Amino acid sequence: MPTAKLYHILDETPTTKRFFFEAIDLEKLNFIPGQFISFEFPIHEKQSKRVRHFSIASYPNNNNLFEVVIVKKEGGAGTEWLWKQELGVEIPFTGPSGIMVMDENKVKNHIFICTGTGIGPFRSMLWDIHNNNLPTGDLIMVFGTRDKQSMLYVDDMLKLEESLPQMKYLPILSREEINGKQGYVHKVYTEVMNDYFKQMEEGKYNDLDCVFYICGWKDMVKEARANLMAMGFDKKQIKQEIYE
Repeated sequence: MPTAKLYHILDETPTTKRFFFEAIDLEKLNFIPGQFISFEFPIHEKQSKRVRHFSIASYPNNNNLFEVVIVKKEGGAGTEWLWKQELGVEIPFTGPSGIMVMDENKVKNHIFICTGTGIGPFRSMLWDIHNNNLPTGDLIMVFGTRDKQSMLYVDDMLKLEESLPQMKYLPILSREEINGKQGYVHKVYTEVMNDYFKQMEEGKYNDLDCVFYICGWKDMVKEARANLMAMGFDKKQIKQEIYE
């Protein structure tokens, strides 16, 4: 099993850290934006209870470096162990794995819906689009969290929005107002889709298919999926990753 060496840590919020790793014992770490890594932490005698999955938040590169963003889970054995580690520790891993990736044909409207660290895989996708100048339809990033101090990758999202004319960054907070709004992601993507429906009625829509990517806590993912299907979208248009 290959290992990943921890070489840098950044505090992103009071409860969230960005961990930077180098995959060693591998000729090349091949991953598609949206996939995840499965670490094996020495926290239990049973192998199945040592494994933790984390989405890759960085974009593909040629030097086997990757980043994951992790929130410290209250009472979580995995994050309790990881928070105590020092630079240089090597952690066994498998992967990359996961099917929440973009299709080969990216000329579609991509709507990303996430909460908390669920933004990680979408950051990877967006920077890959930016770095490789990939043609797409609209890129709508709907990000939700509690308050401003809990927001992740704000600078990245603003830079991407400025560089990608087809992108809109739509953060929403449940405990504070931002951009004149307060609430949950469901309110935001519903407004986005209602605007699309209005464009269709007025003959102003870009006539591209929509693909939805949902990542975050289980209840949010389930509710968003159900809402989108109630709007008439097919389950084949919805890709998801649930964080336990």
